[in-house]
Amino acid sequence: ELKSMSSCEKTVSGISVAFWVAFGCFGVGQISHGLYSGRAFYEYAMLIYLSQGWAFVYMAMLGLWMAFREAFMEIDHYLAAIFMEVIQFIMFVTSSFLVFVGPWAVEESGMFDLNVMTLAQLVSMIGIIMALLHLCVGIMRPRWRRQEKEQAEALERAKSKASPEGT
Repeated sequence: ELKSMSSCEKTVSGISVAFWVAFGCFGVGQISHGLYSGRAFYEYAMLIYLSQGWAFVYMAMLGLWMAFREAFMEIDHYLAAIFMEVIQFIMFVTSSFLVFVGPWAVEESGMFDLNVMTLAQLVSMIGIIMALLHLCVGIMRPRWRRQEKEQAEALERAKSKASPEGT
């Protein structure tokens, strides 16, 4: 039986999905910039944009998979769940720094843009916050789920006492 997620876990999982989609968009931006730059595929600048872009897309897909796995697949062992949260912590911190120092933040780069750089800083800050939140979620998950289960049972008891059939 799949244990239901607590409301805190649902919120963190939803924000995780939004973060990874935004992170992936930065990768798609690098790929499209490289493809539309008019350079030959063997030139260094083209190779940098394409490889960095695909690395961003790969990390985004891995992060999305981890977010969906957390939401829909139960990990029964407490240490395995903690280890999964530590891996997500590392992924969020790494991707936050990658998006923070991307080519949109380098003035000599063809992708330099203050608006995109500001967006990258915002996404980076959200990633660092999500990294810390995932550590908290890993530690608090059993307690949150126990509390929500107890609240649901109490609500069912109250409904059965309040209904005319229950008396």
